[in-house]
Amino acid sequence: MPQFTSAYTDLFTAGVFTSAFYLWLAALRRREGSALGGAGVALAFGAKGTMFYLAPGALLVAAWLGWRERAAWPAWRRTLLAGGLAAAVLVAPGMVRNVRTYGGPFGPAAAMAQQHGDGFSGGKLALNLRTMLAQLLEPNAQPPGLRGISRRAGEALAGGLPAADPFSFEGIDRRTEMQKVLRLPEPDADVVSCGLLPVVLFLGGLLLARLRSRAVGAELVLLLGAGTVLFGLSLYGLLQWHSYSFRFWTLVAPWMAVAAAWGLEALPRGLRTGTWLLVAAGTAAVFWHSTLHTYQSGWQAVVHPERALSYSVFAQTRGWARTLAPAGGTLHVALPVNRPLAAFMRTGTDRRVELQALSALPATAAAAVQSLDGWLVVPARHFAGREGGVEKRTWLFYGDEKSPFSLAAYRRPGVTP
Repeated sequence: MPQFTSAYTDLFTAGVFTSAFYLWLAALRRREGSALGGAGVALAFGAKGTMFYLAPGALLVAAWLGWRERAAWPAWRRTLLAGGLAAAVLVAPGMVRNVRTYGGPFGPAAAMAQQHGDGFSGGKLALNLRTMLAQLLEPNAQPPGLRGISRRAGEALAGGLPAADPFSFEGIDRRTEMQKVLRLPEPDADVVSCGLLPVVLFLGGLLLARLRSRAVGAELVLLLGAGTVLFGLSLYGLLQWHSYSFRFWTLVAPWMAVAAAWGLEALPRGLRTGTWLLVAAGTAAVFWHSTLHTYQSGWQAVVHPERALSYSVFAQTRGWARTLAPAGGTLHVALPVNRPLAAFMRTGTDRRVELQALSALPATAAAAVQSLDGWLVVPARHFAGREGGVEKRTWLFYGDEKSPFSLAAYRRPGVTP
């Protein structure tokens, strides 16, 4: 799946949730509860907010299995008590802190609006699903022999995407961003998809389970498929699109793998063996290609650390920050959540850095710097068309003013040096 080498917590969360789900299901079939299963689910929800996109599908799967297994209350009690206790220890404190600090359990309202816009929307869902299909064709995630045709098909889909829409994260150019992903010469763990092969196998497993609905395990496969579909609807109906969102599918990758494996095992013996060999060969080729060539891999981090996006942005931003004279003056930094601040804190100079709330700044750059004694650093387009009489410096990520990494610095005119 997409997160083979990146440093995000999705893999940890998926592993914890899947292990907890398995322990709970095994206990349920013995007419027992699972303390580890309940606690593991709570830990997963506390570890990653994207688990809330999975919540509708997980609730459907749990409720259906509980009903089918005729689980008695004692079986539920142990699981729920352990889950409740773990949630009280691992999840509730963070939510209480958010309420006290930001007024809501999920953090600042501005951050929620940044991630979800106006909430669930049918138009958002349809457009995000189209974009997901284009990203699914990302060539570096395909087995050898399919990369060229996959890129061409993906670019054809991406060409029909809008350049501007209300459902993209911070107004990024959806079409251009998707075209960049499809033209990457090497794998990028942040934006790579799972490729076509896992999805085809997953859908094939669901089809066979539907055709052989009385076979052992078919009902569970269909149920996991329904949970996966609900996850996709929740994710793309709520989330403002960005190219990094495909990694969230890591959460349901184990469910998809179960459905795919069940489908392969349901094939006739000769066809089953040949298909498993082809799948293993394709998986090995993609794994090898991804592990050796992606700049986030351990090998590349050792031999070419400068190729890492995070390192490159940090180094270039730090160098730019050092040019903002005077070297001893105060640097006022106002950036949205999830923006790197280390470059301003580690310039190697004796410089004071003050953080400011971006949402609290005045409407124009001139008004924002009027009372400041140094440079004010903001996203490059924050004051676009509303600058006024100011001195300005910019750092544009690959010359793209719309990039979330691009920055602008302003100060009162006439300040020396």
